[in-house]
Amino acid sequence: MQIVNKPDYSYIMPDRFFSDLRVFFLSKNLGISVDNSQKDYPSPPDMNIINKISSYFPVNPKHIIFMNQVHSDMVIIKADKRPSFPQADGIITQMKGLALAVKSADCLPIFLFDNKNKVISAIHSGWRGTALKIVKKALKKFEQEFNSNFSDIYVFIGPAINGSCYEIGKDVYQHFGFLGKKRADYFNRAKNNKFYMDLKGINAYILEQEGIPPENIEICDLCTHCESALFHSYRRDGVNAGRNISFIILA
Repeated sequence: MQIVNKPDYSYIMPDRFFSDLRVFFLSKNLGISVDNSQKDYPSPPDMNIINKISSYFPVNPKHIIFMNQVHSDMVIIKADKRPSFPQADGIITQMKGLALAVKSADCLPIFLFDNKNKVISAIHSGWRGTALKIVKKALKKFEQEFNSNFSDIYVFIGPAINGSCYEIGKDVYQHFGFLGKKRADYFNRAKNNKFYMDLKGINAYILEQEGIPPENIEICDLCTHCESALFHSYRRDGVNAGRNISFIILA
């Protein structure tokens, strides 16, 4: 992926280009600043943030859909442009001009695009969503609802915490027994009976196991924990962390 620097903000965009698709991973300058009174961010960003994003990118501020993210495997379909704030961690649409957004601060923003049927999805996946295989559930909805062929689906995994920075305990590690012998590829032992976990790699593996061609998966190698000038990070900043915003839209 490539980073584009502007005077007062930056964004990351995929190397792969489609004329009818736009994918943007925004820097923290266009993210949600910390608000300790609402540190779980149960509401959409205020309109000042949304209007600012709309002034820089080709999206109607009334047509940006955020989710009430709860670290679940719930994936819904959005079939209209009416304003909403659904409780889910995955959302799918065929509506042109409707931006599907993800809030994150170390978790993965994952975007799917069926280039044949013109279907897009936005997914928020931390360790819980990854353990629940939320990307697999999104793919099943593509297949069941839109008759998608997985060879036509392209995946964009955005900036998130990298494996060298994401230390977890056995309580998390034990949720990934489904990886079998492959678990050793995505967990490196750390001190005090802990592990470093590769969220990006595990999600890519799940996608490939479901039939997404490896060459269709594009992964941003930037780490939200390390890149303090670019991104908010919960592991780095704790309760003082804001949220990064990313979105996908059919043009």
